[in-house]
Amino acid sequence: MSEIAYGTAVIGAGMIGSAAARYLPVGQSDRPNILIGPIESQSSETGVYGAWFDEGRITRVFDISQTWRNLAKFSIERYREIERESGISFFSEVGYLTVVRRDYNNMEKFQETAEILREEGYRCEYLEEKDLSVKFPYLKFPPDVVGFYQPDKSGYLNPRSLIRAEQELASARGVVRKQDVVVELRRIENRFHLLLGSGERLVCNKVLLATGAYINISDILQDIVPDLDLELKLVGQTVGYIQVSEEDVLKIKTMPNIITSYESGELDGTYILPPIQYPDGNYYIKIGHHDKFERELLSKEDVENWYRSGKGDAEAVLEFTKFIRNLIPEIQGFNVSGGCCVTSCTKDKDAPLLRQVYPGLVVAGGGCGFAAKSCDEIGRIASTLLNDID
Repeated sequence: MSEIAYGTAVIGAGMIGSAAARYLPVGQSDRPNILIGPIESQSSETGVYGAWFDEGRITRVFDISQTWRNLAKFSIERYREIERESGISFFSEVGYLTVVRRDYNNMEKFQETAEILREEGYRCEYLEEKDLSVKFPYLKFPPDVVGFYQPDKSGYLNPRSLIRAEQELASARGVVRKQDVVVELRRIENRFHLLLGSGERLVCNKVLLATGAYINISDILQDIVPDLDLELKLVGQTVGYIQVSEEDVLKIKTMPNIITSYESGELDGTYILPPIQYPDGNYYIKIGHHDKFERELLSKEDVENWYRSGKGDAEAVLEFTKFIRNLIPEIQGFNVSGGCCVTSCTKDKDAPLLRQVYPGLVVAGGGCGFAAKSCDEIGRIASTLLNDID
């Protein structure tokens, strides 16, 4: 079978890969660029899994890390432009609230972050316990907590829709979309040779690998850089989906995204998204945990078995149920189901992985749980890094 030639190949059509594809330079080669990744699926039929198969991801600028704050800031500033140019909406600007104990060990850094945001022109309010009760009367927080509230330039995004928007803009720039998986990658005579799952063979000048959790657990790089250690740690988390009625949705219609950093039962903290309508027509509050219920995943089999389990950690789901009942007592009856997520983390979680691992071959990943909101800027940087390679 003959090989089809392309300029740059982006392997991985998730959030970072799709963003990177739209930033690839046009006209640098007489051959088009290509974005390769399977169609959306999270089932045993395809064996392809991904953490972005969902309807909601928190997005906000508030972060004590300057790196993650800037990555989010530059991405969020482009959301409306991406929506306008693609014709696809994905950003709901519902605000962001983080709640901590008054004696929280990072309180000083939180206060510094709030001040930095205000100096940069962002609204960021400090809320005492009584202020929280007035602004969000349907939320019942424990005593002796305070909040930092970012009412705009924050909210949640739909990762499915964001990916479609990025791919739409990439296609408008001539990027070819191939719904397939790369099963083999080799370097022969200064060109990269790709074998797809369908049996098709491609050849290209440069490669960007952005396959999320699979970057460090597949053997796709073994033929080119056999001893490479990207120092990525994979952790599985449990996600809870609380189905609520349309009546209850109206009761809490001003609810922002929330991150809590205090202990409650067996939880050491949570992240919570307001009710979002899912493809089945129902509304769900999504909730996740911090470190307590994480589990390290060491192999491709571990990752796929975790996703196949489908329901996550039963104890975590029980804790989610108790937490939401206490936080939003106005909600009457609700059904709770669990789900599975996998996060790829760099060693110190202080930045994503953006690295040339071989001439003409760049790896982008290690989102550390922060990549969804920042993927447009991470993708832009990855594309720039690739473009800078002769």
